[in-house]
Amino acid sequence: MKILHVFVFVFLSSKTICNASSSYVCDKNTIPCGCGPKDVDQSTRIIIGENAIPYSWPMIVSLRINSTEPKHHCGGTILNESYILTAAHCFSSVYSGEIYENLIIAAGIHNLSESNQIIRNVDKIIIHPLWEKLRTEAQYDIAILHLAEPLDLSVNSSLSRTCLPPLEDTLENIMEYPLNGTRLVIIGWGASQWFGSSTEILQQVTVQAIHHFDRKCSKTIRNPAMHLCAGLYQGGKGKEKSDFMKIKI
Repeated sequence: MKILHVFVFVFLSSKTICNASSSYVCDKNTIPCGCGPKDVDQSTRIIIGENAIPYSWPMIVSLRINSTEPKHHCGGTILNESYILTAAHCFSSVYSGEIYENLIIAAGIHNLSESNQIIRNVDKIIIHPLWEKLRTEAQYDIAILHLAEPLDLSVNSSLSRTCLPPLEDTLENIMEYPLNGTRLVIIGWGASQWFGSSTEILQQVTVQAIHHFDRKCSKTIRNPAMHLCAGLYQGGKGKEKSDFMKIKI
């Protein structure tokens, strides 16, 4: 099993899949979010995950407990200069709004142990108010971190805010987003197996969105307005779902 984080939180089982190679070119001068110093590239073969191109995901940060030897605790994504989005379950014993002096973020990195890191202290954690009430149903697993000192996104090419999805005005539109078959990429330093240590190199894996009416999906998710389904595909025609997951929003 593998757990990765990047705006959504995903549970995978390990299988080999084949995807067509894809590259995504991003011009930071014309696109205000999501662009890094390197373009995103996905290889033709993925065994659950592959090493991401260094610095191709500039919105991803590592959350660490600031001890003698800070270790990777969770992943997060940059919303803007002062706020980071992450998972509420990363701070299950912390109350919303509490000042948390021992938490830092490391940004602008590809390898968890590289020396050239941008470090910021976190001075407040804001946990979704419904998380404690509905955590057993895996809903509202969202937390926002406020940085004591803002990031400089305007001059540092290794940093970028994440691109947010459009604001949908109806429940029907929310439940149809993302569209069935949309290619999604999961990014993080997740463990390659249960109870394993985090990978040092940033990983990525490609999946496809699956409609909530799908038989496997409908049996798994409790609330399609709060969860979406995605799966790994294998075979040349891309019709066979070789694996399946529930993604918590």
